[in-house]
Amino acid sequence: MQFRRVLCFAAMGAMLPAQQSIPANELRLSSGPYWLPSMPAVKVEARLVEVGVVVRDTHGHAVGGFTKDDFAIEDSGKKQAITAFSAEGRSVPGPSPTVAGREPLATARPGPQAPLPAGPPRFLGLVFDDLTLTADDLVPVRTAAKRFLTHGLQSNDMVGIFFTSKGLVQVFTADPAKLSEAVDHLNFARTHIDLPSCPNLTAWEVMELAGMPDPSLLTLKTNEAASCGFCPSLGRGRGAGNATGGSGRAGTVNGCALRVEMLARSLWEQIRNSSARTLYALQAIVDYMAEMPGRRAIVLASSGFLSRTLEEERESIIDRALHAGVVINSLDAKGLYTQDLSLEGPVPTMATLQYRQNLGTRTQWESNDAMAILASSTGGLFFHNNNDIDLGFRELGLVPGVSYILGFSPISAPDGKYHKLKIRLKTPGQHEVQARPGYYATISPSVPPAAERRIDKEVLSLSTVDDVASRVAAVSAKTPGGETALRVTLHLDVQRLRFTTVAGVRMLKLTFIAVLFDEHSAFVAGKEGQAEFMLKEETFNRLTSGLDTKLTLVAPPGKYRLRSVVSEGTEGKLTAASQEVEIRSERPR
Repeated sequence: MQFRRVLCFAAMGAMLPAQQSIPANELRLSSGPYWLPSMPAVKVEARLVEVGVVVRDTHGHAVGGFTKDDFAIEDSGKKQAITAFSAEGRSVPGPSPTVAGREPLATARPGPQAPLPAGPPRFLGLVFDDLTLTADDLVPVRTAAKRFLTHGLQSNDMVGIFFTSKGLVQVFTADPAKLSEAVDHLNFARTHIDLPSCPNLTAWEVMELAGMPDPSLLTLKTNEAASCGFCPSLGRGRGAGNATGGSGRAGTVNGCALRVEMLARSLWEQIRNSSARTLYALQAIVDYMAEMPGRRAIVLASSGFLSRTLEEERESIIDRALHAGVVINSLDAKGLYTQDLSLEGPVPTMATLQYRQNLGTRTQWESNDAMAILASSTGGLFFHNNNDIDLGFRELGLVPGVSYILGFSPISAPDGKYHKLKIRLKTPGQHEVQARPGYYATISPSVPPAAERRIDKEVLSLSTVDDVASRVAAVSAKTPGGETALRVTLHLDVQRLRFTTVAGVRMLKLTFIAVLFDEHSAFVAGKEGQAEFMLKEETFNRLTSGLDTKLTLVAPPGKYRLRSVVSEGTEGKLTAASQEVEIRSERPR
């Protein structure tokens, strides 16, 4: 029996299926307004800040059913109007699964709610931060990851393996054997930074001294530097705290403190560069994941890294992940936090030991800041302070239940400063709201224009290209609200499209643009739609008579030139054509 699928590009976003013949997880559809690259409209500064939000119950499970009216946003203490809202997730029929003996996953808010549509196949990137993993952490992480790949994957999961030192080491596949073999190659790639024993410094102390140092820590390390001979002019064994009388003596002490600070700044530059390398690698991985069709998630396994002064790099990753729909989950490989007095090598002074004892586990928590913020800001989870790394991979590898994207346009003009955000539910309760803690209001008066796509050039062209198996038809129509419009139908010969096949799934990202020009070639209206195919073989074989998609262009009655362009993402092939069309004022018969 011949099989034909008809889809409609909705006016404000998602394409709504007219029938349910293709499973929802095999086709992802979206659309929106299209503006010509040369039009002033695209140069207007659109300062929309997007915030990924996950609402969790007391057991850490994602909760659905909330609407825009349930949330409130404050930008640096100022209330903001939510101008954009969307929810993504999947309904879970029947009893919810349990995790490690915990209560069933709560994926629905109490009370009636409309079920969210099931999501498409998920692309899961396992990212191993071999730039930070220690000797104690590497083997447990490798072992737990291999167990997860053998027993924890779901039927629609495609997994890729990444190392922060190398990037992609195993392309996305559902083959556990190939994935496990890739993880076997995980090894050390840490940058060795020689921390001094005179004065005895940890990475955290270096960071503190290089920034706005705590006076007590600077005095402590200056004393230690004098006692161990780092500042010979003070004499070995005579600390800064022993100095008495004389401006010359005080000047020598101040000189020793300055020398300690300069040493710390030099070391911090090395530590900071190492941390930045991890963040740059993660940004590249997010960008790579953005090209994958379907749902996208990352599990970052790291021993942690100090990221103070790297907030802008971290926020760039968050912005890219939010725009690409990539959820970042973080796993702290250090396990259960215990106090580290750093007694390896020369033993520090008793005063230093006392200082570190008073810090407790603060230094370990601070090394997790970036991982925690990346997870909470993109709707992910942060697994930490737990030695059960197997449980960590299982919890982070679960398909996210439901998440929300809130958008607002800041009241104030960009000031180049970091703005703190507060997102809450208007009705108090037991729920926890996870969201990014802030954003940079970047001033960019001379941002270069984005590179023009070939498809945009073809929209402005008059030539005819026929490289994608498709054809376009258009008829006069009216919207449900009574506005005159043109209904544009794109017919795709699915059997002749150039799919990429991975693990038996045919994948393709296709873009369709329809634009109306008046008799003077002036732009009137435009729409752009995208279809991401992840077709199983039996579904593909049923699509023998093709597939239709529709876009609706609202415009006054009159005669127009319709320019339509279709682009295949696999090879960049195009089909482009122009035709004369008419929109009539009377309702079509």
